[in-house]
Amino acid sequence: MNLNPNDSCINIPFSKTKLVVQLILSIVFCAAGVYFVANPVAIANSGSHHRFVLEIVIIGVICLVFSISGIIAFGYPVFSSKDGLQIDQNGITIQSVFSKTYVTWGEISRFEVKGTSRTRLINIYLTDPYGYSQRQKGELQRRLLLFSYKKHGAALSIAPINLKCSFDELYALLNDRLNAYKGLRKAKD
Repeated sequence: MNLNPNDSCINIPFSKTKLVVQLILSIVFCAAGVYFVANPVAIANSGSHHRFVLEIVIIGVICLVFSISGIIAFGYPVFSSKDGLQIDQNGITIQSVFSKTYVTWGEISRFEVKGTSRTRLINIYLTDPYGYSQRQKGELQRRLLLFSYKKHGAALSIAPINLKCSFDELYALLNDRLNAYKGLRKAKD
């Protein structure tokens, strides 16, 4: 996707192809979990290693919990018409399965890349993370933001892997928009 930094509002959709692949893998993982829960005795007695039936059931339940979470997380954007990220003159809107997060340019101090070359994140460092978290509606969302801030130093992050754009292009665009905002703000002062 070609992101034009001169557009007043840029909508970046979810990459349906990547999401469908992840959804299929979640469904396969779910089927494995169902098989483990439904047939623990057969699995425990197969092969040269005899396992406890309870271990097999626990593994199956863990598979089910994670795979159902994946089905929800990857399935929602596949069937939704909402964009994954919206960048405009006032700030950024991040759409996820359970919430829509909006942060203004004035609340952002900087962006930073974290992670490995395969799974990079764009961390959003806020000028007042505590104040931002207190403005959130849900208690769970407040706690998650503060936990993320305490653990990673950034309350918010963007995972561009499921967006229909390149990582480097998105990172450059975000920095351009933030610098433009800071330049306008200095000019007004």
